Amino acid sequence: MSAPRKSVPLLTVADILIQTRRRCCLCYFLNGDKSQKRVQIAHIDRKRNNPAPENLVPLCLDHHDEYDSSTSQSKGITVEELRRYKEMLIKSFEGRSIEGEMAIVAEERKIPKLGTDLFYGYGILFSQVSRLLFKHDPVQINFGVNDDEYDAEAHDIIARLQDNVACLSTARICKDVFAQWFTPDLANEFDGYAEMVNDIDSEWERFKERNYVYGPVASYENK
Repeated sequence: MSAPRKSVPLLTVADILIQTRRRCCLCYFLNGDKSQKRVQIAHIDRKRNNPAPENLVPLCLDHHDEYDSSTSQSKGITVEELRRYKEMLIKSFEGRSIEGEMAIVAEERKIPKLGTDLFYGYGILFSQVSRLLFKHDPVQINFGVNDDEYDAEAHDIIARLQDNVACLSTARICKDVFAQWFTPDLANEFDGYAEMVNDIDSEWERFKERNYVYGPVASYENK
């Protein structure tokens, strides 16, 4: 039996995202794509029970899936190679001001004034979504005691709801998140998505009503 996954502290996630400016180091150095990405936090050694900051790196959705699915390191990205790319990415931003980048992002996404209300509102939403995932336990991993077991998935679901340009349903987003973090088969085994999704939708609508949403939000379609 594999060792239980350990959750990554939110402050650790924030530090890594700031250090890398939400860039995927594989896109950055292999494809020459230096644009900001929708990223997930990957474990460099592929061990989810090792949340040490030096073992974590943001990767775009495609590269994260490719890296975690690699069956032969001789053909795919190696652990040491990814670690070096992460170090190179952080060094490339050291000493550089982020004011210009922040201004561009604020203009494109129309981020409201970042006051305590926004962070308080997000904290409530995150806490509620994590609690709901723990309650419904879609992949049967909380064992009734690990109340932070779904923190990473909660963060990912909220991020995808926020950036839902394709207008995917919340059910589709939840299944995609669990397929990414675990396996598609395991994600599809859970038959209680409808009730869980309704609960998450209620929290998301409450969050939007308070004008905390900073990006494009469209009505959901069943996709």
